[in-house]
Amino acid sequence: MVAKQEGHDTKINTKDRLLNSVVLGKYNAVETAIKSGANINGYNNTPASPLYLAAQEGHEKITKLLIDHGADVNFVTKQDSTALLIAAFKGYHRIVKLLGDAGADIHHCDSSGSSPLFMAAFSGCLPMVQYLVGKGAKVNLRTVKGATALIMASEKGFADVVRYLCECGSKVDAQDGQGASALHLAAHGGHEDVVKILLEHGASPNLPTNTGAPCVISAAEKGYFNIIEILRKHGANLEATDMGKHNALFAAAEAGHLECCRYLIENSQISCVDQDERGLTVLHLCAYFGNLELLRYFLEETTYYVPPWMKEAEDSRVVDLPNNDNEALLHYAAGRGHFDIVKYLVEEQKAYLDMDKNGASTPIMLAVDGGYIDIVKYLISKGAKLETRPLSKTFVCFNIESKHKEQRTEDYCVRRGADCALTTPLLIAVCKGKAKMARLLVESGADVNYPDPACVTPLHMAALIGDYALVLLLLENGANVNCVSHEDLTPLMMAAGEGHVRVMSALLRQDGINVKQLDLRRRCALSLAAQRGEEKAVQKLLEYNVDVNFNCPLHFALQGGHLHIARILLEHGANINAKISRSIPLTPLSYACYRGLDRKIVEFLLDHGADSECQWGADNSALHCAAYSDSTLLTTILLNRGANAMSPTGTRIDIRKIATL
Repeated sequence: MVAKQEGHDTKINTKDRLLNSVVLGKYNAVETAIKSGANINGYNNTPASPLYLAAQEGHEKITKLLIDHGADVNFVTKQDSTALLIAAFKGYHRIVKLLGDAGADIHHCDSSGSSPLFMAAFSGCLPMVQYLVGKGAKVNLRTVKGATALIMASEKGFADVVRYLCECGSKVDAQDGQGASALHLAAHGGHEDVVKILLEHGASPNLPTNTGAPCVISAAEKGYFNIIEILRKHGANLEATDMGKHNALFAAAEAGHLECCRYLIENSQISCVDQDERGLTVLHLCAYFGNLELLRYFLEETTYYVPPWMKEAEDSRVVDLPNNDNEALLHYAAGRGHFDIVKYLVEEQKAYLDMDKNGASTPIMLAVDGGYIDIVKYLISKGAKLETRPLSKTFVCFNIESKHKEQRTEDYCVRRGADCALTTPLLIAVCKGKAKMARLLVESGADVNYPDPACVTPLHMAALIGDYALVLLLLENGANVNCVSHEDLTPLMMAAGEGHVRVMSALLRQDGINVKQLDLRRRCALSLAAQRGEEKAVQKLLEYNVDVNFNCPLHFALQGGHLHIARILLEHGANINAKISRSIPLTPLSYACYRGLDRKIVEFLLDHGADSECQWGADNSALHCAAYSDSTLLTTILLNRGANAMSPTGTRIDIRKIATL
């Protein structure tokens, strides 16, 4: 509760003889320095005075010597600390008395709002606290964080100080900035005697913190059931919950305090099936944290109320009680790698292996995602399904042009890996790059062509992340090399778009591979690689004699601004005047002019023989398109390169109006 006292232990300038002597406790040297005319209050830019340092180091005689020679007892450091504050913080009662009797300000607070009394409470020195209160210190003064001297003493467990402060009028239910009272902190710290004192002086046992937690939860977090018993006898509500609907049993179970859990079960109406706002029970917590002993206690030794909706359900076993995300105990145990709990739930509690209500993940999916191969093997041996039909949901598109390749691939994989409910164990293993896990699943009968709702198969995913070993594994086990996703992407297109050349080679070696598949944006594998600027991927496709003019890859290379790719395509026979497609009846030059692309692209095409007069439809020559895009620069370039300004005009625009430029 007390702020770290930075600046109280102050370093000094070693060149100052007086300060050095004070720190080292050399009384005679200090006395000699004073008689020699040393500045008793320090010098400019000195972080602390000699008196402050004497108090800090606990040198009582030197402190008295300095006071007797007129040292300023209220010297303030850069951190707003004084000699009285540091002495109180250190617990030097006799020095505090010396300073107080010499007129030190007992109400001055440092930058954290800590007063001398607060510091004395922190140190636990009762005589010092009594002295300061006797001098008129305010017992209910708060720090910046809202703490009082009573709150501090209670947190530290100083029973005699707590009792004295209570008798001096301290507000026992005062709360700090987080809503914690002295009783909360005493209960959390296990200070039984302090708890009793506070309750005797009227502290409220049911006072909530800012998160709604009463004192019993504070005690339960640490397993102090003896303190919970004291609180109960003074009227504490053991069933009280915080804002998240967590009661004391949640706090005790999360920390693994069996005896505390036992006490709460036996002395209250709390049940192990009570659910918080997320639908979690203490059973879920035991499975999550791997506490088999506590889980056995709840399931085998306690009686609990079964909700009516579970009684009416087809399967009313509490072991399969789902949270709001439809995850039961087995999900938590499998997802966290707790093999012993998985085995206990399956063999002794007959937990349902394939629970996937409303599209939730199955336990085996979570085990695969976590990389727990022993649990995966076990669940498979017990009959867990390797494919379930997930609900259809919207996925992020593969074609995120605004992102770098690494980020694009990561987003795509993370979405499918994290949202396990939308996929299969094999897809998760592939997405995570877990080759051993994938092999286990394949050898156990996983369908290598089973897609997710976006029709993405394991081979798509392996190609996307560029995992050559996984690609070979899938191909060897019958993966369809021409499978198409909802975005009309094949594994080859995914690999080409990311530049995974080795994977492309493995795919291109497959009989019957379709290199002319077009995605939703009318791109084939070569076009996609060209647009992304993947030079090695382009060269690999050309090595396998992919048609350099199919779907006009040259256009896509220029669209992406990759002139080096365009040059490679032209060297391999790309038709510079080809029509882009049926839907875009333009040459690459006409399209560049129509879209107002960079002049370097237009000049590149002209330099390589593009025909500015070539047009695949009415009024779509390069000059028409440049004029239509209102690009004076491109129009001028074309005219300077010999474009015919007197060509027949169309109905859209009169290029002769621009010919005079």
